[in-house]
Amino acid sequence: MKVSFQYWDGLSTQKVRVYSVILGDSKESEFDKFENKEFPGRDGELAYLYDLIELITERGCRKHYFRFEQNANAVAVLYDDIDDIREQDGNSADQGIRLYCYIREDDLLVLFNGDVKTVQNPRDCPNVGNHFKRALKIASKIDQAIADGEINLDDPFPFTDIELEI
Repeated sequence: MKVSFQYWDGLSTQKVRVYSVILGDSKESEFDKFENKEFPGRDGELAYLYDLIELITERGCRKHYFRFEQNANAVAVLYDDIDDIREQDGNSADQGIRLYCYIREDDLLVLFNGDVKTVQNPRDCPNVGNHFKRALKIASKIDQAIADGEINLDDPFPFTDIELEI
């Protein structure tokens, strides 16, 4: 499957360049798809997530903002009301919303897709499993393209006209 990149001008700042990926011939990026999902009863958690993304773009991709899961990451939503959400849903395994991403250095953030994580191992989760596995594949391909010189991180727009195959 072909992977291309979309620059997010509205999220990018002087400090952090933000991209998302487009899979195949889709008209929507993976982050667009995430934003268009319904997350009933999770308005506070979503607001926290978007506030955190804004903070990341202002301060840089500092490691404490992320959960590291092999070579992919998730924006680390440590939302105070997750216990209330678990109680309302009757799902004690609810681990909150995960938005998978790739970070490189302090100034590059690539947003993927995500959902509500319901089991400890993201590979086994019916909601985030596919997003997680895809994030791992894309992150590996990005790392390889950087190592091979196909992606130059010194370029102000390093993913312009870049397509990867996963």
